[in-house]
Amino acid sequence: MRFLKGIFLFGITIALCPPAFAVTKCVPFDNGTYFQTNSSNRYFSDWKVPIVNDYYARGVGYCSSQNGGASGTISDNLTVSGTPDDNIYCWCKMTSPANSPWVFYQAYTSAGNCLGDCAYNCGYELTTGGRTNVRYAMLSNLSDSD
Repeated sequence: MRFLKGIFLFGITIALCPPAFAVTKCVPFDNGTYFQTNSSNRYFSDWKVPIVNDYYARGVGYCSSQNGGASGTISDNLTVSGTPDDNIYCWCKMTSPANSPWVFYQAYTSAGNCLGDCAYNCGYELTTGGRTNVRYAMLSNLSDSD
């Protein structure tokens, strides 16, 4: 009898505790959206692009000394040189509505050009830019934590 009671309780436990499944976070990008930050807002490290209605994707652009090679390359950590002129490689990271890894955008000819354009171009590439590998890398490797 104890054996049958154990099987019954085991069956109830399985019925009440469904298996865990991956959770998908859907973020609909409106086809008519575009990067709204004014291009005169140079030298900012953050970017914001409209997704739909009053919802935005947000992130940062960062100039590093780490060469990603090809645009769309991902990295968990970046290196920064103590020599400012060496930090010419633009990396992008989406921070909301989810976190992406760092995604390489491109190398600039100078640190000043990188600082001036990196964040703007990160937001632009997420929405309407021509480098779909940057967009794909940002949207394919998302997490809810840093």
